[in-house]
Parts: sequence; C-alpha cells; structure tokens
Amino acid sequence: MFKWQIRHLIVILLASLSVYLIEQSSNWNEMHSWNRATGDTSLFMIAFALIIGPLTKIFPRSVWLIPWRRELGIYAVILALIHIAIIIVGWVEWDLITLFGFKSDPSLEGYLMSQRGFGLGNLLGVIAIFYGLLLAFTSNDLSQKFLGGSSWKFLQQVVNTFWMLVILHTSYFLYFHFLDFPKDLPEPSWLQIYFLILVIVVIFFKVVAYVKTVGRKRQQKIHDIGN
Repeated sequence: MFKWQIRHLIVILLASLSVYLIEQSSNWNEMHSWNRATGDTSLFMIAFALIIGPLTKIFPRSVWLIPWRRELGIYAVILALIHIAIIIVGWVEWDLITLFGFKSDPSLEGYLMSQRGFGLGNLLGVIAIFYGLLLAFTSNDLSQKFLGGSSWKFLQQVVNTFWMLVILHTSYFLYFHFLDFPKDLPEPSWLQIYFLILVIVVIFFKVVAYVKTVGRKRQQKIHDIGN
C-alpha cells in the first residue's frame, strides 16, 4: 500500500515525535531524559513490529501491515544504538568497564565489582544490540535472496530472543536499579505501568494468534478427512 520510501519517512517522523514527547515528559537531567526517550521509543517500536505478525493471523485483512515490520525493526535498532551511545558518553564517560558494574579502586590500582545489577542489566542490553544488528542488517531483499527463504525466516526468528533480552534489560532499569538510591531522586518513570501493559499486549496477541492458528489447522484436518 505504501512504497518503502514513504514507510521509512513515516516511521522516522513517528519515532522522532515519540522521542521528543517522552524526553519532554521526563523530570530527569538532560542526559538521562534523552537516554530514556530513545530507549523507550525503541522498545515501543520493537513491540509494534512483534504484534504485526500475530495480528495478521487473527485478522487476515491486516496483512498489508507486514512490510512495516522491516522499517520498525531497523529504526528500533538505530534508536537502541543512540541509547547506548548516550550511556557510554554521558553516563560512564567512555570508561567502558564501568558499564558492566565495575568501579575504579585507587588502593588496588584496578577495578572492583560495585553494581552487579547495573552490570548485568547493561550486559543484557549489549547482547540485545548484537541480536538487533543481526536482524537489521538482514532486513532487506538482498539478504533474503542470498540466504534463501527458509534460512532467512529462521534467522529472523531470533527476534524473539532479542525481545526477551530487551524486556529483561528494560525491567531492571525501570523497576530495580534505583531501589537502593537516596530518596531525593525524581519520581519513578511514568512508563513503568505502560511497559507492563505493552508486554502483556504482545503476549496476548501471540497467544491468541497461536490458538487461532491451531484451530484453523484442526478444522482443515477435519475437513480433509471428511472429504
């Protein structure tokens, strides 16, 4: 229905609007506001891309949405890269080992593990980025032709692993990271409840699509036996 150039433009505009609105709604400092805005928008785009598949199985007429998964996935990964770049530059200030929970200890002339949760949360995020890049770089017709239909589809199934890593990474920073911090921090993110709803919605569509697909196959089998 839409040419790929138009889909790219629409997704870029919507993603930019989302990043801007989330950043403006935040009461954190500028670095954390942009960090969260890019990460949260990336999360939303991944979720929407995942919902499209089950949605087309539940409502076959929505099959026109399938091409949008490619653009949603590509720009979700781009925003995730911006998200991690902001963390590296603005949060850990290029001291990459601190990204994984270590802290410099001058008395030992080295590093000590000081924030295990922070380190694990970021490790999950970094692994998710690698999965995301794999998906983004193969989300094109050339890769599909080179790999072949079945191999390409199998490779694209890593999106489920990618989604699980993103959920775990986001859950830590939304619900757990600041529990031991002083009480003068800003209020918890208003996105906490919406993140939970989003995860439930994705699961709901996947379950309904699975049940409907199984039901259709069962009906088709009964019909074939009857004939």
